[in-house]
Amino acid sequence: MAQVDNYARFFQIEFTNFMIALRSSGYIRHTVAGIRIIRRPEWFASYDQKRAFILTGNQ
Repeated sequence: MAQVDNYARFFQIEFTNFMIALRSSGYIRHTVAGIRIIRRPEWFASYDQKRAFILTGNQ
């Protein structure tokens, strides 16, 4: 990493941003008991499989 003075704070901020992105994309929900997974991300075996998924609008 280029010139990161406080790497612990950097990773904390990036982890927070990642959690916000997951929540806003509908993958997780914050509850009183903690974090609940609502849906799992799609994994693809190949580039072509992912491309077909995107082009058919199955998001």
